[in-house]
Amino acid sequence: MRALAAHRFVRGAVAAVALVALVALSSPVVGRNLPPGRLGVIVGRAQDAANAYQSEILSDGRVDFDEYRDAVDATLRCARDKGVPVVGPTLSADGYLEYAYGEEDDEGEVAPDAIALGELNSCWVEFSRLIEEVWDAQRDQLI
Repeated sequence: MRALAAHRFVRGAVAAVALVALVALSSPVVGRNLPPGRLGVIVGRAQDAANAYQSEILSDGRVDFDEYRDAVDATLRCARDKGVPVVGPTLSADGYLEYAYGEEDDEGEVAPDAIALGELNSCWVEFSRLIEEVWDAQRDQLI
């Protein structure tokens, strides 16, 4: 009986430590410039994962439209530098910047291109993925 009780105690202690670790990993660090609630968690995680370019934009815990626009422009500039033809960006009615990649055909359609998508995606990750994630989260909070 004593061995069973010890096993339960150890199992309970491991579960408690795992819970504390999970909460610590999902909670933003106290003292950082973060908005409250779910948005703060998203911003905190983005700040932790950001490279120098995105980190500077995220340092105040918010993304304004000009910062969002700069990040999208940097992404598209990077893609164009890699030879990816990009159409846009244009501002959508709901406040998002939209663009397409690849060659436009005679009807104005852009055909999918896996190589161009890969190049564009690497630029997106480098310059705007985390910025867009926070931008989306901020906008979701307003709705």
